[in-house]
Amino acid sequence: MAPVVEHLFNPAGRIGRKTFLISAVGFIALGIVCTLVAVAGQIISLLMLWPWTVVAVKRLHDMNRSGALAIAMALASASLGVMGSVIAMLSLNPGLFLAAASVMAVLGLVIGLAALVFMVWLAVAPGSAGPNRFGFSQDASATRLASR
Repeated sequence: MAPVVEHLFNPAGRIGRKTFLISAVGFIALGIVCTLVAVAGQIISLLMLWPWTVVAVKRLHDMNRSGALAIAMALASASLGVMGSVIAMLSLNPGLFLAAASVMAVLGLVIGLAALVFMVWLAVAPGSAGPNRFGFSQDASATRLASR
């Protein structure tokens, strides 16, 4: 499998902080571009959910933690998109729309802040030293390859 495909679509293994930050900046830039494009942007944003989750899972693996937290964050983010679509359908009824939009705003703020804290934590927390149950660290893998 190509290294980029392996990095973005296979949750096995570990990645360090540098690789996570490079991936995060790429996803954020693509997300900003997607906000400028109507329907295609929403579809691309939905398709980005899996690679984002994979990168977060690998970063958690680097810290010797399960990827379950990354999956929970992805589900929370996806639920915001679904709620947004429901609210758009409720726009025909102004009373329901206002109530639903208020709930969506609060949930969006809470989930958005949680996602930001999660992303910062993934970016700054050190990985476990040496091999762990998810494999070797990127640094250790590079050292092993160079010594062969």
